[in-house]
Amino acid sequence: MKFQSTLAFTVCAFALGAAFAAPSTPLAAVPQGTPLERLEAVEKRLVELETELAALKKSKTGASGAVAKGGDDVQQKQVEEQLQSVLDYLAAQAEAAKRLDAKLEESRTKGFTFGINPESREVMLSGFDDFTTSIQTDVPTAAKVSSATAAKR
Repeated sequence: MKFQSTLAFTVCAFALGAAFAAPSTPLAAVPQGTPLERLEAVEKRLVELETELAALKKSKTGASGAVAKGGDDVQQKQVEEQLQSVLDYLAAQAEAAKRLDAKLEESRTKGFTFGINPESREVMLSGFDDFTTSIQTDVPTAAKVSSATAAKR
């Protein structure tokens, strides 16, 4: 029994010693070579990173600045056409609102009250009909994104 205890203790001590003797950092993380070689490697990596940073800044400026390439020109034109369509739609809505306001005023002058004077209600209904017709006419829709544009994103 004493032999088994001694053997178990020895195995545990050996395992603990091996665990504590292993390096805490992987060998790849330990810098290798002379300090001058390591400094040269760091300088080389710094130049690479500066080049990448300059390229990223340039691409960011190109994307957020003026239109740079032909594909962007087409997309910019589509956006401008869609914006003009929305502005035209809004102008039509403003005009329809003016017409509705005139019809409502005409209804008031004809004596519209709840339950009497059906002619004034007909005027009001025609005003609302005109307004709702214009709301539903030439409604701009979002342009579909082409597959080439979607691939860029």
